[in-house]
Amino acid sequence: MKKIYVCNDTITGIFSAIYDAWKEGREEKECGIAIKGMLEQELFCEYILVEENLHKEQAVERLIRKHLGGQAYADIWHASLASDKDKADAIYGTMLAARRLRDSKKVMEHLSHPQVERVFELSRKVGSEAHNYKGFLRFRELSGGILYGGIAPKNRILTCIAPHFANRLPQENWLIHDKTCLLYTSPSPRDAH
Repeated sequence: MKKIYVCNDTITGIFSAIYDAWKEGREEKECGIAIKGMLEQELFCEYILVEENLHKEQAVERLIRKHLGGQAYADIWHASLASDKDKADAIYGTMLAARRLRDSKKVMEHLSHPQVERVFELSRKVGSEAHNYKGFLRFRELSGGILYGGIAPKNRILTCIAPHFANRLPQENWLIHDKTCLLYTSPSPRDAH
């Protein structure tokens, strides 16, 4: 029976699901990773709710950096910020594809593999949107001298652009408000099915 690991839409959640699937030695056809709230249920599948765990996230990050390299990690990290329901599956598939290569650090060059291609596309999409906001975000001054910039991105790019403005405006008090982010509350385990 195919196992579907259901995780939160965070890097910690996605990497925790990858950790669980990897530890069990699951191949792409034997498992999938789905994001809570974006789950399309399939027949004859077992759904496993993944608990976010910082230890699991760090273990997967170390694995990616060591075996796939820093650039592949950057692409995977950017892909995890995309608003795409299949991103976690694509990331896991990319990691499995790297395992089959003689030089796993060249995995992102294998764009003929559909999961690698998807991670590459998602990474570019997030990177392009972040680049655009770095150039076009304008701040207005609020009372008290605080600079406010409101954004409504398609992807979760705040962590991509904040360091840019921290370097550019080191002496200013500024705030970037992502109007598309909602406060996340953890659903009960029964909501995963």
